[in-house]
Amino acid sequence: MIVDTSLWTEFLSASMALASHWLAARVAVNLTMVVPGVVVMELLIGTTTGSKAALRPTNRTLV
Repeated sequence: MIVDTSLWTEFLSASMALASHWLAARVAVNLTMVVPGVVVMELLIGTTTGSKAALRPTNRTLV
């Protein structure tokens, strides 16, 4: 099973959303899940609200 970023975000934020409960049930029974690299990257970067994202610098230098 492949789980996308939005579902992990709901789950990790302890949301009461149906999707969060759905994933929690699968984690509880140790269901094998695939987490694509891009999803891991997005989770490590973190989530934010639109207003907080607007405050981030947009001229970052990639090293």
